[in-house]
Amino acid sequence: MAPRKGIDDELTHDRRTFLKKLAVASMAAPLTLGLAKAQMGHMGGGDTGMGMGHGAMASSPALGIGPDVLAPDEIPWENGTCAFCGMTIATPADGPNPLGFRERTYAQIRLAPEHEGGTPVSMHYESLACMFNHAYVLGIVDGHEATFYVVDLAEVDARGTHPLTAADLVLSRKAAFLWAADLAASMQARLGAFRDEAALHDYTSHHQVGRRHVLDAELLADLAPVPEAGLLGLLNKHSE
Repeated sequence: MAPRKGIDDELTHDRRTFLKKLAVASMAAPLTLGLAKAQMGHMGGGDTGMGMGHGAMASSPALGIGPDVLAPDEIPWENGTCAFCGMTIATPADGPNPLGFRERTYAQIRLAPEHEGGTPVSMHYESLACMFNHAYVLGIVDGHEATFYVVDLAEVDARGTHPLTAADLVLSRKAAFLWAADLAASMQARLGAFRDEAALHDYTSHHQVGRRHVLDAELLADLAPVPEAGLLGLLNKHSE
């Protein structure tokens, strides 16, 4: 039987191209993974007819995770906002979700001072999907003058309303990620991070999360942009 790697690489490339073209074309409706798969099935590998136009997104699929490890920045819980979607990184007291909800999926990109483009030294995110999608748009790759950090969802849940600090952050490249159909997460991304696979499996053994997939940071970067609420509008905004 022929190996699948070439086929999988081609499908991933086609999916990424399809999503980029939709974003630049300003199709504002949120895109689910199911819709993307359905559309891909009709594409047959051909062109959709939508030109890339301005703001084509930078991506670096050829670059794997690099060796650079930059110390994490402090987490601005009081006034921090998500660099991708603009929402607060902390859950508002008067919102529909319980306190600590957004904190469960906080993520951070720490950049070297010499990183090109004049990007701030650190960027904060209230959703894991926001971090991976923003990095995709900007062409930032973990370990190449940048370091991605996440929080352990189980640890945040255990602490309740006591927020984590920079010392509690986990290297994204060492974390295990859970996509689960019934996982409540910011931006409807259904995505959570854990310190390691053991912590992830312990969590799923005590919580009903429905259909699930275990992923790692490199795979999420390869699959980006990953589905989340308002994906196409956000991609278009940051590609301008």
